[in-house]
Amino acid sequence: MKIKKNKFSQIFLINNNLIKKIIKKINIKNNDFILEIGFGNGNLTKYLIKYKIFLFAIEIDKKLYKNLKIKYKNKINLFNYNILKFNIKIFNKKFRIIGNLPYNISKKIILYFIKFYKNIKDIYVMLQKEFVKKINANYGNKKFSKISILTQIKFNIIILLNISKKNFYPIPKVNSYFIKMIPKKYIYYNKSILNLILKISFFKKKKIIKNSMKKIFNLNNFNFLNINFNFKAKDLSIKNYLKLTNLLEKKLNL
Repeated sequence: MKIKKNKFSQIFLINNNLIKKIIKKINIKNNDFILEIGFGNGNLTKYLIKYKIFLFAIEIDKKLYKNLKIKYKNKINLFNYNILKFNIKIFNKKFRIIGNLPYNISKKIILYFIKFYKNIKDIYVMLQKEFVKKINANYGNKKFSKISILTQIKFNIIILLNISKKNFYPIPKVNSYFIKMIPKKYIYYNKSILNLILKISFFKKKKIIKNSMKKIFNLNNFNFLNINFNFKAKDLSIKNYLKLTNLLEKKLNL
């Protein structure tokens, strides 16, 4: 039978035994502030409401939102909203975030987490396996990229479960990981400068850093940094990218 593709590319977790495993991994405590992203048909929500927590749930699909609104009435703080436009700062709380994230906007949601990481206690989400490998890649790995660096500056990533595509409906083409993301201690860096350096470095991945960066500054003058500028973008560590960011900020007297 051909499955009609839904407007927002949602897939729903349908294995109740797996959902129970996921709930156990989250280790929910009384009075937790939890934000569920994309509650869909409520398969995860029905377990969350059993706890004495402050539950906020957001869903972009109006029909799914109305269904859950009727089912749970005033038991949950429900929002029919796009998560990317949802400002969690207004609640002045640190949220535990849970969800089965849409594959087609995974990168945008990760950038959303980075933006609001000071308002996040921890994150438990399902993501496409290949995308997790990308955000969790170490330098030297061919998957190491701009999004790897931006994510790992802010979060530690732990893979908790390997999830087969057969646990979802409609069945997607790829498998997933259930991961935990824990905010790291805040470190200062100039976001605009780091983004500029990463954009230039990864624009042509096969170029060595020295050649990529020569339009910004002559790296031969900065051997004291103990960075091998003959490396390609994927071979430079996050620590060294931050060194370059701080150096350029000083040079520009920002």
